[in-house]
Amino acid sequence: MDGHDLWEALPGPDRDRIDALVRSGRRFEAVRTLRTASGARLGDCMDAVAGRYRALGVPSAPPEPPEDTEALAERVRRLPGRAVRIETAWDGDTAGWFVLLLAVLADPPTAVVLARFRHGSDLRIFNGAVPPWPEAAAAGEAGRALADRLGLPFRPAGPEPG
Repeated sequence: MDGHDLWEALPGPDRDRIDALVRSGRRFEAVRTLRTASGARLGDCMDAVAGRYRALGVPSAPPEPPEDTEALAERVRRLPGRAVRIETAWDGDTAGWFVLLLAVLADPPTAVVLARFRHGSDLRIFNGAVPPWPEAAAAGEAGRALADRLGLPFRPAGPEPG
């Protein structure tokens, strides 16, 4: 079964949940959710999720942090819904951990990735370079400044992944 057929065979609520994960830049969780819902092979699920990224016009990699708070604020202002909170969250991929800067929208309730903070791969752990995790501090500073600029609450991730 190819990715398109797999997608078409899913019930609407599963599609909605996976699309929300794609829109928030959570590829791994979208693939896992699709695989759990469908029982399909991992490769087919990866293909289907990649197709959803293309169909929804979502970039496949989160943007790198912009230089200033105003650029982030402009991204939030262009979102298709009203932001109610700024937050950071740990996420990871095959290269290691990173921190996402998110705008949480009211309706529909979803989190949109604004930027990704990564200061190297997890090979840093073996070299004794972490903790501390500098990406958590950088994302926290950017998130607090953005929330202050927009008059929104800020919810930071913890200082370490997990």
